[in-house]
Parts: sequence; C-alpha cells; structure tokens
Amino acid sequence: MSDWILSPHLNGSDHRIKDDINFEWSISNQKLKIHCKPPIRDSISWYQNQILLTINLVIMKYLISITKQFALSIMIFYACSISAQAPPVYAVVDFMKVEPKKADQYLELEKAYKKLHKSRQEKEELLNWALYYLPEAGVGSDYNAITVNFYRGNESLAGHFEKPMAANAEEILSEQELHLVENSPDFRDRIKTEVYQLKLNLDHDDTDFPKVIWMSYRYLKEGKGMKDLMEVEQNMVRPIIENGLENGTINSYQIYERKLPSGSSTNHQVAQLYTFDNLSQMLAYPPTHAAQFAKQNKGVARLNFEIGVSGVYKTEIWMLADCLCTP
Repeated sequence: MSDWILSPHLNGSDHRIKDDINFEWSISNQKLKIHCKPPIRDSISWYQNQILLTINLVIMKYLISITKQFALSIMIFYACSISAQAPPVYAVVDFMKVEPKKADQYLELEKAYKKLHKSRQEKEELLNWALYYLPEAGVGSDYNAITVNFYRGNESLAGHFEKPMAANAEEILSEQELHLVENSPDFRDRIKTEVYQLKLNLDHDDTDFPKVIWMSYRYLKEGKGMKDLMEVEQNMVRPIIENGLENGTINSYQIYERKLPSGSSTNHQVAQLYTFDNLSQMLAYPPTHAAQFAKQNKGVARLNFEIGVSGVYKTEIWMLADCLCTP
C-alpha cells in the first residue's frame, strides 16, 4: 500500500531512500515533501514518477504565475485605455420659431447672446456656438431657426442647464443688449431642446465651421441599436465619405446619437450630417455619393439608403447664420 502526503517545509532539501522514502523539493523557498512506503521492487520507478510529479508541479506554478502577470497586464492596459479616452462631445440644440416681422430683432438678440457665449468659451465652459436657419421653412413650419451649443464632457454639459446663461450679462452687454436678453421670449419661441452626443466625425484638419448642412434624422429599426448602426457606418459609409473628402465633393460628415429626449416614443435616435461650403456643392453631391456607394455596394444607389439597420424620419437643410468662429 502506498501512503503519501504533500506538505510545505522551510528547511533545506535532500533526497533519501530508506525503508520509508522521504522526498523533498524546493519551490520558491518552500519545500514539497512526499512520504511514501512503496513496495521495494517498485521503489525506483516510484521515485522516477515522483520526480516527474514534482517537475509538473513546478511547471504548473510557473504557468499560474505567468497567467497572473498576463491578466494584470491586461487590466493595466484596459485601465490606461479608459483613462486615455477623450471626454464625449455633446451638442445642445434649441429649435426656435421666429415670426418674419421679428427676424431683425431676433438676429440682434442672438448677437447679444453670442457675447455671452464667447465669455463662456474663454472660461472653457463651452466649445462652440452656432446659429442656423432653415431656408425651406415656411409659415407653417414648426421652427425656422436653430442654435447649437457644443460641450466637451459631462460636467460642461450639466453646466448648460445648471448655470444661468446670463449670470454676468451686466458686465458684458450694453443696456440695449441686456434688454433684448431679458425679454428673449418676445422675439422667438423655443419649440424644443434636444441633446446629442458625437459618435463619428470625418473631416479635414483645416475644415471650417459647416456653412451648409444636409441634416438627416434617422430612426433605428426594431431590434437594432447604435452598435449595429456604427458597424454599418465604419464598414460601408466611411470609405465613401473619405473618398468624398479626398476629391473635395464634401467637407465633413458626422453621426450624432440623440440622448435627450429618449424613449420608445421618440421619432428618431440619430442625426446624420453631410456638410458643404455652399448649396451648389450640396446639390451636386448626392449623385456622386450614390455612384460611389453603388460601386462599392452593388444594388444600392441613393443618398439616404436603408440597409436594414435604420431608416430616414426626415431631412432638412441648415444654413449658417453666425457662430463663434466669425467676428
């Protein structure tokens, strides 16, 4: 009968074969001790087996150590990657309704607000601000002017809602401008506010602020999410946009995810922006985009394509009226 016990020791190691065989081996300052009473005729083969057993144990411990180091490296790399990610960029979009007879006063109001936005930008509380108008909007349109405030990071976005916009207005504005700001509702109606997060931005390093935007509001089809959409954007759309950037047929391209308001009752979850220098460039782009898309993806040849992930809720044209990028 064999009777063997594994136990750690702290003393030196030796190998002895007696009536009762003791076997000891050092592993990282510990001793692996094996006691056994084998049959005499099997003692040599038994001893060889114990050597193999000990070697295997040493190898196992080494592999476990390597695995722990590898896992630790992965954790450190992951932590560094997370910390290195840039804060998200948000756009707070206010949709305004301006009566034609109040258009001039409204523009003066936004010029006053521009000074306040400039002050916030200098304090690094705001990335940028822009004012757009919809050239095709008629009397029956829900809105015809749009302001966009851009923020970097959650704290800056929270500041948009928590900090009074005109807290230091008296220090910056003239008496007439201050009167306009204090009576803003007299010159425009804020129809709604939406918050978007930038998910994809393709442009040149020297791209100016978008002067003309082809805005496409898209909804995600049932069972589809942003991950599905972004996979399509990266694999199917991005090569077409990069080709357009290279040959100058488009200035930039962005995908924004709508964060607020949200829920199952919302009519769109995504804003898709094609930007141009002027209307002529924009009107010339769809055939170019369609041809490149058809070449790359046979059987589909249109600007706002549907490929099973998203569909178009509506499209509209935004034209730049003012921004912090202009004096």
